[in-house]
Amino acid sequence: MGPWQSLPAQGIAVVSVSYRLSGEAHFPDPVEDVRAAVRWTRRNAEAFNLDANAIALWGSSAGAYLASMAAVSGELPLSRPIGDDLDTLTHVSAVVNHYGISDFAKLSEDAFENTEHEKEELAGIIRQFLGFDPMKNPERATQATPLQVARERGDSPPFLFMHGDADHRVGLGQSIRFHEGLLGLGRSSTLVTLAGAEHGDQVFSQRETVQQAITFLRASWADPSTRAPRD
Repeated sequence: MGPWQSLPAQGIAVVSVSYRLSGEAHFPDPVEDVRAAVRWTRRNAEAFNLDANAIALWGSSAGAYLASMAAVSGELPLSRPIGDDLDTLTHVSAVVNHYGISDFAKLSEDAFENTEHEKEELAGIIRQFLGFDPMKNPERATQATPLQVARERGDSPPFLFMHGDADHRVGLGQSIRFHEGLLGLGRSSTLVTLAGAEHGDQVFSQRETVQQAITFLRASWADPSTRAPRD
């Protein structure tokens, strides 16, 4: 499904990650689910003929947020880790972020022509996911902000942001703020703005758009500095 269906034919294996939804668990547990999937992939890489030192995360919307948090946190503890072999690295070489949330406290501010009902509906989902209201507790919300985690950790993999400028659900400002913040920290980040694209627009699965992401991934994997340290 989505932009990932054509990747195996181009020599890029895809591992589809399941994670607990907001009705099942609060932040940061779903991030730990993604980190557990990275450890599983790295631990089982040989069995599937994969390169354990060249793993990237690619997500859309909520998946993009979780991928970003998992990537910038690295080995930094967020919650109780899950899965087997917790000594396995969660390092990833790159992140492709399709229209993901990056700052919950400013999500309403970045919303594009949303009605008050739509804003409140989205705010309710965010409160359910976080387990608190980020507008009433902005300091606590920074713990769930990828840019802040990247700042505290002092390292992060290269990012490619792809976001539509007509996104009503998650405003383009979310990606712009994260992208510019990473650049300000001296990190590698690229932002591609898709004119007229809405949240979940089909353009994100079109050949040209997917090819831009593939080119980014291959360049990241070719850079020795992004590869996971060998045991």
